[in-house]
Amino acid sequence: MTIYRIGGESLPPPAELSAEDARNVRFEQLHWTDLDPDLGGKVYQLDLDAQGIRALEHDPQVNIAPTYEERGGYLGRTIWASGDKYASAFDGDLNTVWMASRYLCSESIWECNEYAAPGAFVITLGGSFFIDRLRIISGLVDPSATVRNIRMQVAERFEIRDNREQYLVVPITHDQRVSFIDMTLAEHDRAWEVVEVEVYAKGYVDESSYVSDITDFGGPAAWGEMRWSGFRETGAKLFIQTRSGADEDPNLYWRFTGRGDERSEVTRSQYSKLALGQKAGLTYDLDSWTFWSAPYDLADSSGAAVVSLGPRRYLQFKVDMIPHNESGSGLEFLEIRASTPPAASELLGEIFPFEVNAGQTSRFTYAVRPTLKGDDTGFDRLEMTSPTSRILSVDSVRVDNVDVPFDLEALGEHGFEVGFPKIVREEDSGALVEVVFHAQVLRYGSTFNARVFDSSRPLEVHQAVVPGDATDSFDGNTLSVATSFDHLSLFEISVSPRIFSPNGDGVNDRANISYDLLESLGEVSITIEIRDLAGRRVRTVYTAVEGIGHYQRHWDGSDDAGQLVPPGVYIYRAFVDTDRDRIDKVGTLHVVY
Repeated sequence: MTIYRIGGESLPPPAELSAEDARNVRFEQLHWTDLDPDLGGKVYQLDLDAQGIRALEHDPQVNIAPTYEERGGYLGRTIWASGDKYASAFDGDLNTVWMASRYLCSESIWECNEYAAPGAFVITLGGSFFIDRLRIISGLVDPSATVRNIRMQVAERFEIRDNREQYLVVPITHDQRVSFIDMTLAEHDRAWEVVEVEVYAKGYVDESSYVSDITDFGGPAAWGEMRWSGFRETGAKLFIQTRSGADEDPNLYWRFTGRGDERSEVTRSQYSKLALGQKAGLTYDLDSWTFWSAPYDLADSSGAAVVSLGPRRYLQFKVDMIPHNESGSGLEFLEIRASTPPAASELLGEIFPFEVNAGQTSRFTYAVRPTLKGDDTGFDRLEMTSPTSRILSVDSVRVDNVDVPFDLEALGEHGFEVGFPKIVREEDSGALVEVVFHAQVLRYGSTFNARVFDSSRPLEVHQAVVPGDATDSFDGNTLSVATSFDHLSLFEISVSPRIFSPNGDGVNDRANISYDLLESLGEVSITIEIRDLAGRRVRTVYTAVEGIGHYQRHWDGSDDAGQLVPPGVYIYRAFVDTDRDRIDKVGTLHVVY
């Protein structure tokens, strides 16, 4: 296994380096600042150093006007003057001056008012900013050429009249992001000497991004866990995404052949040498590269499976940060685990049946078809998890329709691990491995995630099974299960024993109340009560807010005061408040002594 860590240089090495088999672990320490544009690395409006990457927060002492072009901004133009004519007013150099030529409405051949178009200019900043203040510097050489009257549009319109200050500071109190600043000089009878128009921003940038270099693993690699340490303040957003590729470049390059719109593919090097008119553009290499994945949940920082297709030789990640008001986000480090060679070059899987009744115990077959090539290591264990299902039993393991011996290790009620005779390249490439098990599916679209590995290589990355056509015997080609349900099946409950004797003899001393919450996308409110036959509440057994799952509560025969109830028939009542309405379940149980 190889562990790549970017950032976190001051942190201790990964725990795997202290394992008994650590000689088989390679650790590569990378740095946030080591970016190569030729390998796809780039940053945008980012604060980065050896300690990590963070959304950029503006220094209110730094003038952002001179860097407008770097961000993709530009100077506006009018029919009287090009942007180049007053570019020196935004270059940050006090030695360059824009001489705003004299003009008067009475002498203009154009329709004119006090703030006429000939003195108008716009700077598009190349992003959106909270502006703290403007500073207009004019008349340094000749104080009589100081800008006197100016109108500005910075989120709202305001103007300065009869200015006499060579360093005019204009505070901006309007708390709104702006992407451009519009200024218009009033008519004047002599040239005004505009030295600089400085723009100072405050708060965070509108967005920041980091795109890593494309990492070459030297051969097809199975992706393991990705880990990170980061922060996300209230209201701010942070997205981590990955993509994988079979070659070193996610783009295809095209040139015009000279025959109409016909074009032909060229290499990146050839494309860079073409004349502008010969370049026919770039397209995404869909055959060799995946799209960017869905964002990983920041809360999964202790270990999230890389979801981009593998095994692949190349992997890239990106981080996007969107601040909110005074809230930002950032990452200290990010680690990726990979094994090369992989267990198999391809692992296609599907589950059958792919639709069952919610909460009903069903028999499933999970089929995996491996393709092994070259140095693929093979595998002899399969682990499966399904957070929104209950695994009740594993019945058999088959290889090419023949039952094989297996051992079983439970991974809690939502998963299991099975071992079986090793699938090796020489004999078993293309063999169909099937695991038969019983489970309850608790939510529509429950996914059964499986990974395989070789038990003789304990530090090897567990390679994920991907959905595909593993066998012609099943329809669907999916690893997720749909459910059908009616209103009442969202909540199922049972009580055992229905007759119990809470006398402390250790036999049937309490009633066990088991229930399943199904299909809910969030948490629901549940209450379990015991009432007598007159309808009076005797005991509130349980009340809480819970998500989908299987639960068990108990009644020991006592009332809310802790006293044992008299013998007789009692009513249990359980109700759930869902996002739709309330579901009630009622039944009886008997207390005897």
